[in-house]
Amino acid sequence: MFRTLVCMKLVYHIIIGIGILLAPAFLAAQYQYELMKMSEGVENGIWFDVISEDEKEVEEVWQDFMDERSLKVKRSSRRPKEYLAEDVKGQEVSTLFGTDLFMQAEKVDTAIRVKIWVRRGEEFPDFWGEEEAQAELKDLLDHFQLAMRQYRAEKALEEAQEKLEDMERDLSRLENRKENYEKRIEKAYEEIEENEKNIVDNESEQEALQKKLEEQRSQVSEKKAARDLLNKSSVSPN
Repeated sequence: MFRTLVCMKLVYHIIIGIGILLAPAFLAAQYQYELMKMSEGVENGIWFDVISEDEKEVEEVWQDFMDERSLKVKRSSRRPKEYLAEDVKGQEVSTLFGTDLFMQAEKVDTAIRVKIWVRRGEEFPDFWGEEEAQAELKDLLDHFQLAMRQYRAEKALEEAQEKLEDMERDLSRLENRKENYEKRIEKAYEEIEENEKNIVDNESEQEALQKKLEEQRSQVSEKKAARDLLNKSSVSPN
């Protein structure tokens, strides 16, 4: 039993090694062909890396990408992070027409690794020697990567616009504050000018009142003197 398991593992690794060595040229450059674990077992698949923030972003773009081709994507009941699009159709596919596409996304270092499996009937072909199928699959995945770049470019634009709008709002608030400060300064200048005029008027009023005050004091002194004189004259001699 142990010897059988060892032999099976050795055969498995040999198959993987042969698969990598015999992968089509277009896959060797951008896409990697490999036996990978998925909901249906260990099957032939293709993986490639994309720049993205997280797996959810890739999953969202993939679902939209499939939806544009009238394909409904559903989660696998066996693997929650695996998505299945059944019965591929559209003008851009002929050899792949009617196949099913499985997709998984997982974070790897600073990128997201996208894994794709193509099911034709009950098999997961590697398309070795099928140039038309290779070209269609490459074209499909190229379009998906373009959709990813467009999504990220649009998202980057939205984030930049939001930042610009925030900065514009901040600038508007600063401008409003400056306007309020200027109004307060203008009002303060008006109050200063009014108070300076009030001071001049006050000094004039004080000067006029001071003259009246002196006159009134003189009158008081005169009346007091008259009263004292009257009081003296009214006193009877003994």
